[in-house]
Amino acid sequence: MFIGMLRGKSTSAVKLILGMCIVLLAVLALSGVFSPENVALASANQAGVDPVSESGDVYSSSLPPGPSSVSNYVLMGVKWEKNPVTYSFTNCPRSLDCNLAHQAVREAVEAWDDVCGLRLDETTTLGDIEILWATGSHGDGMPFDGPGNQLAHAIAPVSWLGALAGDVHFDDDETWVFDPPVNRYQIHLKTVAMHEVGHALGLDHSKDPSALMWDTYTGIRGIMPDDLAGIQALYGPPTADEGGLPVAQAPVASNVTATATTTVRMRSGPGVNFPAISRISYGATVPVLGRNADGSWLFVDYQGSQGWAASYLFVITGDLNTVPVVDQAGGAAPPGNPTGVTATAKITARVRSGPGEGHQMISRVMTGATVPVLSRNASSTWLYIEIDGIRGWSSAHLYEINGDLNTVPMMINQDGM
Repeated sequence: MFIGMLRGKSTSAVKLILGMCIVLLAVLALSGVFSPENVALASANQAGVDPVSESGDVYSSSLPPGPSSVSNYVLMGVKWEKNPVTYSFTNCPRSLDCNLAHQAVREAVEAWDDVCGLRLDETTTLGDIEILWATGSHGDGMPFDGPGNQLAHAIAPVSWLGALAGDVHFDDDETWVFDPPVNRYQIHLKTVAMHEVGHALGLDHSKDPSALMWDTYTGIRGIMPDDLAGIQALYGPPTADEGGLPVAQAPVASNVTATATTTVRMRSGPGVNFPAISRISYGATVPVLGRNADGSWLFVDYQGSQGWAASYLFVITGDLNTVPVVDQAGGAAPPGNPTGVTATAKITARVRSGPGEGHQMISRVMTGATVPVLSRNASSTWLYIEIDGIRGWSSAHLYEINGDLNTVPMMINQDGM
């Protein structure tokens, strides 16, 4: 079996060394050296993570003016020859909330989808990329080894591997977490998922130490300039294949603009959970009409359509702090908290589009975060809250309520109207 593997170091150094690359896979396969049974894997493994090194989320790192300026990426020599490619979840991890775990991996997949010409669509049936958690031997000839060392692996997108091609497997014996790890045993799920999906799409380990695809795991990391260049070398930039949906309100004058550093998806709301409604071309400069509370998403106008785009994909001209915080539709956000009642999340809580588990998840409230309670349902079992400019419903039992919930008005229309 021709594999790349990340071996855990026996010292306490802050490194997880990823092993051999898979660049020669296509050449070796064509030469007959390896048969279809010799599955190509790219692995991620864990040694020890010094929490001091985890200085915070780097998903919002700046991107270069254009991908052509970066050339440290390494390609496997194989890629998906179909578009779109589907992905699906086979099971759930034992130690995490299933929906939240799926959402973390979904966001990892969407991060690649957002920056390249390959469309990645989730399906409830069997996807081209199957995502699962397993322990020990699990049918691909590459058994997991318990806590530590090998964390996950991804199978190269080689057509003759059939159903195995592109699959991503996580070791279910690891201590997976959503939030920044606080000790050497906790592993950040989204970071590892993004790295493994990169392999599943045809990227090998980069020579750039700042890249997501670098062969050393150092905690939370996201798609960096070199990763962007590599994935676009395989699939090109995103294409404008989804069309724009005009938004009713007229553009608001703004002195702040944003210039796209790659082709950027414009979405109907401030988050990757919202559907794409248009694409902003590489190099285009757009007026910034609004932003969410932390400035990570911008409400912009592009060719008559208005929507949301991730701010890290732009070069901002002007002071973003002068741009108003707006709601999902681009209207002015309500000043302060009209009810005076707040809720503090006891654990990471899902925010849904309606008051019930059957409604779509649209955001999350992280553990310890305090949000305003704008309304409630009749039984007070669900709260209508606001987080980062997004309004939605969250289960009341997941929060400590600050104030008298009985003074909060009940909502008849579940959409908050």
